[in-house]
Amino acid sequence: MVPLHRELPPLLWLYFPPLAVLVVLAADLFAWPEVCHVMMLKDGKGGGVLEWGTPLVLLPGIVAAIVAWGPLGRHPRARPIRVWLTLWILACIYFAGEEINWGQWVFRWETPEAFLALNDQGETNLHNMSNFLDQTPRAFVEAFIFVCALVLPVWRSATGRELDKAGIWTWLLPSSVCVPAALIWTIAQLTDWLVPGHHCRISNSELREFYIALVLGLYLLSIWRRARHLR
Repeated sequence: MVPLHRELPPLLWLYFPPLAVLVVLAADLFAWPEVCHVMMLKDGKGGGVLEWGTPLVLLPGIVAAIVAWGPLGRHPRARPIRVWLTLWILACIYFAGEEINWGQWVFRWETPEAFLALNDQGETNLHNMSNFLDQTPRAFVEAFIFVCALVLPVWRSATGRELDKAGIWTWLLPSSVCVPAALIWTIAQLTDWLVPGHHCRISNSELREFYIALVLGLYLLSIWRRARHLR
């Protein structure tokens, strides 16, 4: 396990993920349609809290990962770690950019003709043009979250198997700080498969995307926090 003073504060990874989903469940349970509407509004309608929250929770992780690139040079296996980190930085930039249609939501421009011809929702993004740009990367990220951010940390904790602090896998695999958010995403995904439907349930697509972003943001922040202590 990584020493607690070198990891993220519990407020970010232990308390915030369940608190956010409790707000959603409370709105659903007590039938507060106004709250649900503000939270779950989808793209094309201005975007709701969760949809705007998705790029916002990615942004600190992206910045932190870029900053971490320098200190990671002190690691004896710096090159593969930096390559891996760079791929995740690019993936998160793509994720965040696609969520806000690369600025179309912010600056309210008209969709260019080239995108109108190919994009099935008439927006300035790539993921609505092809499954290869949407479902394929999503499947990889979801598998990574379930296996590497949930199953493996829980297994390591249950068996007492710790990663070598000087080893490469400490930097390639998410630490336990990703477990709460990854668990909530897993429950939401299973709920979507088993009980499809309601607009303000835990299975809502915007909620699931928010928690994917939260896991990735925490993963990159954790790398940055621990990289600061490399000597």
